[in-house]
Amino acid sequence: MFEGSFGWKLRRDIKNAWVLEVNLLLLMLENLEGV
Repeated sequence: MFEGSFGWKLRRDIKNAWVLEVNLLLLMLENLEGV
């Protein structure tokens, strides 16, 4: 029922959020190693 433009937008938002989370984790790891 929800498939369509809304479904694709939701999937894209989830994927973008996941990428941001990974980037934040990598930044945190780099900061920890720098200490």
